[in-house]
Amino acid sequence: MRPALSRAYIVATALDLVDRVGLEGLSMRRLGAELGSDPMAVYHYFPSKASLFDGIVEAVYCEVERPEDPPGQPWREAMVGYLSAMRAALRRHPGALPAVATRPISAPAVLPLVELLLARLVRAGAAPTAAMDALNCLGVFTIGHALGEVGEPVGGLNAPPSDPGDLEIGGLATMTAVFAAGYVYNPDREYDLGVRSMLDGIGARLHLTDDPGPEAGPA
Repeated sequence: MRPALSRAYIVATALDLVDRVGLEGLSMRRLGAELGSDPMAVYHYFPSKASLFDGIVEAVYCEVERPEDPPGQPWREAMVGYLSAMRAALRRHPGALPAVATRPISAPAVLPLVELLLARLVRAGAAPTAAMDALNCLGVFTIGHALGEVGEPVGGLNAPPSDPGDLEIGGLATMTAVFAAGYVYNPDREYDLGVRSMLDGIGARLHLTDDPGPEAGPA
């Protein structure tokens, strides 16, 4: 027996459909078939397809698990924890990533997470407006990295080279040296390098410091 039609059920079904067929495969007719309902009934909960996309984005962000941020934890480590949790949620839904990357974050259920991250940067010494700029930069980097990791390539997936020797790098001395040294692509290592480098730069530019003592509570 199907659940009664509701906003939450529609979003969950739409996200599951997008996970399987991508955003291009999502139509109101196909969603209606998945719901076992008249497609027009969806418009009672979502006045447009754009608003449905916003609901999907909200659902993805609501999956972000908030890590512990104990008193006295360095602000960089706290931000790495939050952003890594965001990346994990994004990676679970590669089909939805284009919507996450381009739809504005305005859903009430997502704003407390934004507030939490902003407050963590402000507590470290950032002005609120600078904290928002920094958070936007970090969010774009995290979304873009997840998209590069698990997003479907435009035009479909070609068979990647099975071995570095398949790459035409003859005469490219530096690239040859990289692969000769045993380089293997590691997205976790790459993301950690990128996000920590960004946080180091943001910290230096905004003169951020760690909390003065363990008596300060978590943001």
